[in-house]
Amino acid sequence: MSQEHQATSTRHPGAGPDLQAIRTYIEKGLAVYGVDPRAARFLQRLASHYPDLFFTEAVRYLESNTDPRAERALAGLLIRQESFFARLTNPSGRSLESAVRLFRCLLRADPMLDLKLARMLSGRNDVDPDNVLTKENAARAIDILEQTSRGPRLFSVLGHLTTSADAKISAKAALFVGRRMDNPNWTAKQLLSENDRVRANALEAFWGSASHASLRILRECVSDGNNRVAGNALVGLHVAGHPGAEEVAISMSFAEDPGRRATAAWAMGRIGMPTFTRRLLELLGDESPNVRSAASKALARIESIEKPLLNSTAADSIEIEESPEIPVSSVVDVGVEIDSSQASPEPLDDTSILKLNR
Repeated sequence: MSQEHQATSTRHPGAGPDLQAIRTYIEKGLAVYGVDPRAARFLQRLASHYPDLFFTEAVRYLESNTDPRAERALAGLLIRQESFFARLTNPSGRSLESAVRLFRCLLRADPMLDLKLARMLSGRNDVDPDNVLTKENAARAIDILEQTSRGPRLFSVLGHLTTSADAKISAKAALFVGRRMDNPNWTAKQLLSENDRVRANALEAFWGSASHASLRILRECVSDGNNRVAGNALVGLHVAGHPGAEEVAISMSFAEDPGRRATAAWAMGRIGMPTFTRRLLELLGDESPNVRSAASKALARIESIEKPLLNSTAADSIEIEESPEIPVSSVVDVGVEIDSSQASPEPLDDTSILKLNR
């Protein structure tokens, strides 16, 4: 259970509706949304009066339902919440995977949402300084955009963050911009940075590029003094199909520096060739715990790559029985009877939500 869910699910007597009550209100409102004109106003007031509870339950509903009508209704209400971006990018509120799924869902309702989120980051004059995302929220925002926003449309909004004073932000920005730039000149410029994470991420963003200029940069960086930079360059050479990348990885695993040997083990795992297994097994006996850990993870990754997907044919043949649809006519009257000790939803009208405070 997320921290946000824990915080909002504990209610004291007389404090208003709990999560279960809000869930029921949302479900009842959505059941007649588009049929009863009062439903939209009801949900809007619910979101306004109980933003924390509404956010939690609206997100839960979106994650478990695929009704496009409900998606549009809830997405619009969530996006208009004043604290929406802060909640979305709060790392303690939900996992990155969950945040990405939610953002993709909301993008369908608002295709400009990625631009709006990007403008919540620092360094742009069109953002209210009091609402700028900083530190962990800003880093999470870039992670979300990295997985959801395609093409160069955000260059003008995020490009400046590669020189941010926050090393974590600048490194994430370098990965975001680099993956959409594919420009050896830009990458070479980033390699002049004093931030090794920026340099390493600029090379990671280069994975898949096989031009002469790209290969030259990758070959030079394999011998870089920073292990992260060297490892990303080595993987980049393999991805580009450069002959000899595997031999370089084996050679690096015999380096005197344990950090270099750990980097070699990590690179072997990323490359994923079973021919590395013998050397990785030897590294399990390395004197350095970091090397042993890296070798163990690399072996596990190679094994997972080799292992065929089990029961894939059987899984494809499983028929999922869908729940029967409930006719709208059967839920127009949204009054329900529940235990009087709990917060009970009332029949849907414009003032129902206001009565919850009484």
